Amino acid sequence: MSYIEEIEVAELQQQLATGSEDIQLIDLRRPAEIIRGMIPGADRLPLHLIPENLNQLARDRTLVLYCQVGVRSAQACSYLTSNGFDNVVSLRGGIQAWTNSGLMVA
Repeated sequence: MSYIEEIEVAELQQQLATGSEDIQLIDLRRPAEIIRGMIPGADRLPLHLIPENLNQLARDRTLVLYCQVGVRSAQACSYLTSNGFDNVVSLRGGIQAWTNSGLMVA
């Protein structure tokens, strides 16, 4: 696996709070996991559906991907990079780090 760029929870929260139009936030978890909550503003796209839904992902924005703890988002970043996406970032620690930081989920 190649180098995966990561973003910390605090940095992502700050960017989302400023209303950054430069980010497309993607939740890679399965529907059963999403029931427990997701980061507000995120799009849902389970990891296994990425190959058939590449056209739903913005190539002109930074894709911030997250899962439960960061493993699947790292895999997705690697896959997307190998398929021509330039700006893909994994949320370090996933939604678990987000909620452990006291941030809300929808």
